[in-house]
This record gives sequence, structure tokens and C-alpha cells, in this order.
Amino acid sequence: MIFCQHDLASGEHDFYSLEKFQIGSSLNNLVDSSNEMARQRTICLIMDCEASFKPSYFDSLADAFSNSNLTVAYTDFEYVSRLHSNKSRIKPPMWSPERFLSNDFLGPVFAIDFALLPKDLAVKNLTRTQLLLSCISNGLQVSLLDQVGYAVAAEKTEFNYELRISQVTKFFENNRPGSMVTPNGTSWLKISNVKLAPKVISVIIPTRGTKKSMFRNTLILNCLKSLQQQNQYTSKIEVIVVYDSDTKLKYLAKIKKLEAENISISFLSYDPPFNFARKCNLGAELASGEVVLFLNDDTLFLDPNSLLELAGTAMIKNVGAVGAKLLFENGRIQHGGYILRDGFVGHAYIKDIDGFGPFGDLVSTHEVLGVTGACLAQRREIWDSIGKWNESFPASYNDVDYCFRITESGLNILQVNQAKLKHFESVTRNPKVYPREREMIQDLWGHKFKVEPFFRMKVTTPEMRNVHGNVLKRYTNYAKATYRREGLSGIWGLFTNVARKVLKVSEKN
Repeated sequence: MIFCQHDLASGEHDFYSLEKFQIGSSLNNLVDSSNEMARQRTICLIMDCEASFKPSYFDSLADAFSNSNLTVAYTDFEYVSRLHSNKSRIKPPMWSPERFLSNDFLGPVFAIDFALLPKDLAVKNLTRTQLLLSCISNGLQVSLLDQVGYAVAAEKTEFNYELRISQVTKFFENNRPGSMVTPNGTSWLKISNVKLAPKVISVIIPTRGTKKSMFRNTLILNCLKSLQQQNQYTSKIEVIVVYDSDTKLKYLAKIKKLEAENISISFLSYDPPFNFARKCNLGAELASGEVVLFLNDDTLFLDPNSLLELAGTAMIKNVGAVGAKLLFENGRIQHGGYILRDGFVGHAYIKDIDGFGPFGDLVSTHEVLGVTGACLAQRREIWDSIGKWNESFPASYNDVDYCFRITESGLNILQVNQAKLKHFESVTRNPKVYPREREMIQDLWGHKFKVEPFFRMKVTTPEMRNVHGNVLKRYTNYAKATYRREGLSGIWGLFTNVARKVLKVSEKN
């Protein structure tokens, strides 16, 4: 195997500049033997800046490229500041084609086998973005090597934002008409899939028909009002409310009044006991939309394009399900995709402050192992083919089981951070997890709970735990939640508790 540094502008190979990194005397001998070189696999390094390679870097590349199907390999790397000797290890995400459209996260150096690229690809004036987009469009293999391969000076990295916009836009024109890059004030490209949304979107809302309120209104009424405010363009929305059979007709009449020209509402009666998976299946059986969105009644849409972003992204080939970024009442993150932690599954970035996240985790669309059933969209054909929700999980882990079955079939699951909703989690039911359900999920999928396939950072605790925000705002949000759950008596108890704490502090002073 031969390594060289490749000049993208000229298309020329430099076999000499890597000698100082002592990648092996056999390479130096091969340079003078054109016949021998022709028989060797040539791996080219694409370098945006000067780099200092680790001794094991090229040995690791040789091992990785022993896989004849591997086209591109990249590694962790270190930033070294000129001001001091401290090194910062940068851990890029696992390979994610969808994330790459928003964010070139591979780092300043990666290795590529040009022989596996399409023969008609131009050899001169290429960019790294064009190379990786070619890998995506041709389904070529790209892999991360979990090790530090090299170090670079942070001051030397460069990024051409406008050029990348034009190249990703051209990729969409050729491969995914309808997806587009929208204006954005960050270094991450904002990808929109609203134009991929189908003509009819079915929204399945399982509800207990409870009159628990949120801001002096019933949960599902607020949910549907926020749905009414969603941009629809040419799409129509079909809402199917799966309600408990003991629900009062007056309550259903209020829901029916929210029908509009492009939003139809139908009802399906369900006899308790509670079974979320069963309700989802019953609703989906009646759905006529090409995309089905399973949505909790304790949610509110926050961005006007959230529904279309979910529905449009669900239409992408090889995508089995998509989910939104969900926020608690106080604005903190409730769900950013499922992540494996401590040998089990949890919510990524739970209770963290909303923001960009490492490598755009919280702004880019990217692969995850699963998304919560509180807001899960997919093509109706996927629900038909996967085998529906497992009704043996009436309350918990039904979405985890469902997502694992989707990925086992070879389809991807995407976290769509363009779509944002508030989720007043478990307001209408006891959030207790029953031991039987936990045992069942372990028995079925325990072998999956060993290695997190997508997130590489610890993202289940706040990354900004020292930033608490405005105290008054926090107490206002807390008071709203208390009033919604306990009414005026709860507010009185809250203020009484605060007064006691203030008095205690005064007594100490």
C-alpha cells in the first residue's frame, strides 16, 4: 500500500512530502518503480493544512484500507495552540451522510482511495466537499478510525462557506430535488426538506380524553391549535384522534371545531386499559397519508415549518423514521434523539441548554439509533412493512423496540433538529416504568445496548451546567408548571416554600 499527499487543485500526487513522517522505507523504494507502484493500492491524503502525524497513523490506515470496499477514512485529531503547549483532542462524529450536508466534520485531513470513485469524476480543481458528496451519491463506504491520527495548529484551518453552499445545492439538484440550503448565520448549512413533504400528512394523536389543562386549556386543544399554525404549502393534514371510550362528547365537539379547510379531524374510540402502542396502530390503520406522524397530545409546535420538515425528511430514500427536538416547559432539552448510556438507552442532551452542540448536534439533521414515540414520523409503507408497534409494550420502550426493528431492516433514523416542539412529558399518565417492560426490552435488544453507534460525546448531562439563566424566568416557568398541575393551591404552596427559605436565610444572617 502506498500513501501520498494529493493536491486537489492540480490533481497531482506527491509521494515525497510524507517521508519525514517515517511511514516506512518500503514506500520510498517503490517510488522509483512505476511497475511495482501500479500493483499497489494508492491511498491519498487530502490535507487542508500542515499536520504532524502520529507514528501509528499510517499503520492504522493500512489496516483500515485492507478492506477493499473502504473509500474514505478519517480520525480524531489534536489542535495545538501557538500560544501554549496544551493539546485539545477533537472527536468528530461517526460518519453520517445527512450530517455532512450541513457540516463538514471530518477534520482537516482524511485519506481516500481515488480508484473507487466514479471514473468520470474530474481529476483537477476538485474540493473535499465534492469528493465526499460523490461518496454519498454513489453509496461508497466512509469510516471513522477511533484514534488520534495527527495534530494541527488551530490558526491554520480555513473554511469557504459560499463555495460549500453552491456545491451542496448542486448535489441536491442532481440527487434530491426539493431539498435546499436556506440562509443561515452560522458555519453550519441549514438544510430544509419542506418541499419533499407529500400531499397528505396523517397525524395520529393518542389521547386519554383527559381534561388536564395547560394554560387553562385542554392538552389536545393546545396541541391542535399549534398544528393549525404550521405552514402547509400544498400539503393537507389528516388528524386522527384515538380517544378513550369514556371521553365526554362535549370534549370531542370542541376538538372537532378546530377543523379547517386543509385540516380534517376524525375520531377513533379506544377501550382502556392504556396501551400507547395499540393506539398508534389503530390510528395508523385508518391513515391515508403517505407520511404518518405519531404525536403525543401534550406537545406544542414551536417552529412554523416543523411539520413539513419532519414529513419531508421522512420521504428521503432509506429513511425509516424521523423525530424532532423536544423541549421541556422551561426551554431545556427533553429529547435530542436516543443515545446509549450506562448499558441502556436514554435521551441525548436531556436537561441541557438548547444551542448548537458539538459538530452541530443540536442544529443539524443526523443519524441516531432511535427517536421518541412522542413525535415520530415515517412513510406509511414503513409502518406496513416493519410490522407495526409492539403492543406487548403498553407504556414504555415501545418506541425503542420499534426503532431497533427499523434499523435492523437496514433503514436509517434521523434526528431532525429543524423541527422543534415543547413536550409536557407524561402529564396525562403515570410515567412509571414497569419492571416487565424493562426486562422485555433487555431480552429483545440487550445485545444492542453495548456500543453507542452515533454520538461520541457524553451528551446526557448538561454541557453548560454552570449556566443557570435568569432566576426570575426560571421561577416563572416553574410557577406555570405548578399551576398547570396543582392549580392555585400549588401556587400558594410554592410561594409559601420560597418565603420559608427567605426567612431561614434572614435568621442565619
